[in-house]
Amino acid sequence: MKRKLPSPSPSPPLTPKVETHPPPSSSESSRSSRLPPGVTYVPKFITKRESADLIRWIDSQRWSDVLSRRTLHYGYEYQYGRKSSQLDFLGPLPSQFDFLIARLANHFGASPNQIIVNEYLPGQGIAKHIDAPKLFGDVIVSISMLGECPMVFRKGKEKVEQILGSRSALVLKGEGRYQW
Repeated sequence: MKRKLPSPSPSPPLTPKVETHPPPSSSESSRSSRLPPGVTYVPKFITKRESADLIRWIDSQRWSDVLSRRTLHYGYEYQYGRKSSQLDFLGPLPSQFDFLIARLANHFGASPNQIIVNEYLPGQGIAKHIDAPKLFGDVIVSISMLGECPMVFRKGKEKVEQILGSRSALVLKGEGRYQW
């Protein structure tokens, strides 16, 4: 059952975005040695088995194709087309994410109340943006699942690229969340 939140609730402590990327065409990758302040990269945040099990379950779900990419929302749903100031409550997070929620809490000291899954196909990406601060809280965690992809951070004329490896976590907070 979908319920509307009466008003924007306090910011969730973490908003994981479980992202699926196709395997790279080459095993070559470069790693950035300098990330913006507030950005933390954690390689191999989940195991191959955890990734495979989660991907198998995610693939069995009913995807939304409202955007140019497929998405799944758990906990709360952001209505992209409405640019809403509220999130739609969908229910508790599925138990399939329990291991990930526990690891996020253990590693970062907070648990998410929503998870967004994005599937990006080869050559597909998204424009530079800052996820809605009032809705998604001060910390965003992105978990890359199937393959490597570049994440480009820009601030003025500065540019930093980080290759996100399969099964890695990228944490955005503070300056890295709001200014890059």
